[in-house]
Amino acid sequence: MDISNSNYELLSQDEDVPLDSTKSSGRNMHLISTLTYHAIRLSFIVIGFCAIADVCLAAYIAHLYFKTTSTVSVFASGRVDSHPIPLRNTYIGFDKLYSDLNRPKVPQHAPVINLPRASAQISSAEPTKVFPQWTEFIVESNGLVPRYAINLHATTQISTIVQFRVIDYGMEDCELVLKVPPNSQPNSTKWVSTDFRSEKVAQVDVWSLSTEVQLDFRSLSWTTRPKRSSHVGRLDGSTGNNQIISRFHCPWGSYHTFEFSCDTSDCGIDVTNFSKEAIGVYILQHQSLQ
Repeated sequence: MDISNSNYELLSQDEDVPLDSTKSSGRNMHLISTLTYHAIRLSFIVIGFCAIADVCLAAYIAHLYFKTTSTVSVFASGRVDSHPIPLRNTYIGFDKLYSDLNRPKVPQHAPVINLPRASAQISSAEPTKVFPQWTEFIVESNGLVPRYAINLHATTQISTIVQFRVIDYGMEDCELVLKVPPNSQPNSTKWVSTDFRSEKVAQVDVWSLSTEVQLDFRSLSWTTRPKRSSHVGRLDGSTGNNQIISRFHCPWGSYHTFEFSCDTSDCGIDVTNFSKEAIGVYILQHQSLQ
């Protein structure tokens, strides 16, 4: 058999095309798998970071909460004597200035009326009871505003504690004054005399209390009240005039606290001042600089 003239042809290279496509498809699948793995890993990292951030934020909020709670508990004793906050001196250099004997004479100023910062009742019959400080409110456009009211109420079981703060330099000669306007009406918008009988009012004792810091009236009760330091006088049962109960030195920045009480059954008073005027109980500060 003669095969010398036989013709041979190379196989077509088209048979390699499916092989290359398979390899390319495999590389794409590997790339997609790698990207998916990294995306999932990054997602877990982000989720873990957010979880750690949430835990830290929750711990910080808890810290602030317990810190605030511990701060509020300082006032739970009924006064802040244990942690007094010092008042900053707003009259820097005044002592040195006015100690100079060659300085010009200080002009005379009229007395300054100092109204009570706050008042509250306490009861010997209910030693732990805390009486509400603000009981009346005024309706304003933005909501309810506590109405200024200083109630002076004293019976054999109830006493009233009133506190003042002196803030004026050189007006440090003080008088504790009681002024009851005549013909008070129960429905007056400024002054209400619920119980004011001259013979009973004249038996009301006034005590100075041994505290030099601001009281916390939110938790003040018979049990937590400051001790009495001295008896400063009794009230006058008359109306229409200024009764000077006591005169005392009152340095600027100082607090002065008084208790109005009754020891006998023929004693009592119940009056309320709703105005920021010189009626009821107040302090009159006279000039001490000359």
